[in-house]
Amino acid sequence: KNEVFAVLSAGFLGVVPPFPPDECDNFNSYNFFNITEDQPEKCYCLLAYFCLMAELPLDDPKRKEKVSYSRAVLAEGEADGLICASSPLLPFHVEGRGCIEAVEDALQADFANKYFGGGALGYGCVQEEIRLAVCPELYVMMLLAEVMADNEA
Repeated sequence: KNEVFAVLSAGFLGVVPPFPPDECDNFNSYNFFNITEDQPEKCYCLLAYFCLMAELPLDDPKRKEKVSYSRAVLAEGEADGLICASSPLLPFHVEGRGCIEAVEDALQADFANKYFGGGALGYGCVQEEIRLAVCPELYVMMLLAEVMADNEA
């Protein structure tokens, strides 16, 4: 979490250099200017995160928690097999109460926009953008993830 906190802070302060022009179409924008100017609610969420992290002692175990990012990719033609499959799904449980953040060891998926984070640093304010505002560590993925193909999430 310490590294994520540092990268997120650098992005918020505007010291992360922009992507080179030939790479711009491959990544989402990592420019926090819009939310500092026009999206105060998103800004409040980030500032609350910064305050929380800054108040933690340097040796606090929460600072050493692992944050990982990954992409799921279906092989060519794999989706066709899933669509036509007749075997049942594995058992699963849907919890109708609580929030995603309260569940331990849960995976969170983002597949609403081909650019990770969608309009999170712009004017977007739907499920994906709210997800990032509530869990600011996810903003860092916008720096790491190239545009997703149709077979990715």
